[in-house]
Amino acid sequence: MSDLAIPLSTGGPAASPTRPGSPRSFQRKVGKIVDIAVPEPAAAGPDSALAEALRKQVARELHDQLAQGLTSMLVRLEQLKRLRKGDPALREELDELLTQTREIFLDVRELLDGLRGGSGWQEDFVVAVKLRLATRFQRRFGAQVRVRVAKDWPARIRSVVALNLLRIIQEAMSNAVLHGGARSIRVVLRADPARHLEVLVIDDGSGLPETDDLLRGQGLLGMRERSQLIGGELCIRSSAAGTVLKATIPWRTAV
Repeated sequence: MSDLAIPLSTGGPAASPTRPGSPRSFQRKVGKIVDIAVPEPAAAGPDSALAEALRKQVARELHDQLAQGLTSMLVRLEQLKRLRKGDPALREELDELLTQTREIFLDVRELLDGLRGGSGWQEDFVVAVKLRLATRFQRRFGAQVRVRVAKDWPARIRSVVALNLLRIIQEAMSNAVLHGGARSIRVVLRADPARHLEVLVIDDGSGLPETDDLLRGQGLLGMRERSQLIGGELCIRSSAAGTVLKATIPWRTAV
């Protein structure tokens, strides 16, 4: 598969050099491009007892607060649906809310499984990207989502890599629709066997906001951390013509 040529710059003056990782490297003006590169981390040692205790505490809080709350929402929505049998439009909206809530509940259960030492991942990665993300985003937001898989993409990748890549794609798509107003998103999965995997998310939105709030927020921070966890590199290029995110994962780490 050949590289994608994406028109990112609108012809403005070149951005002044910035130190990678500094606050200025997160700033963007219309017509300029920001590259956010995350270096490959050093090999991590065994988990400490403190880290294990923290994971269990987070799992308990997620179960007792979020999972229980979602269960209550599902029950209430089902009750409301039964009470509104004579209103087809409202029942359709309730069906959509029930579907979305169940999807979130399943995501939380998967997260809890991972925190408790389970695999945290039970699906084929490509199928999950197409069905869990592409189909879901098209239904919820009306954005056109196309997924292209190169013939060299491996049949299976490690579960921890699959889960983190899926979350990176999900966050990039959310930013594209909710912050950039994108109507079209492309997800490209390609590979250079024995060297690396590449995941690209390309949208036609208005680019990342000019303020620092989003760029320093939890979304991009989470994507950077996820790429580090699997030994990868994250690069984001954004302009008024759209945003391109590229995650590169070493082959030895992914397969």
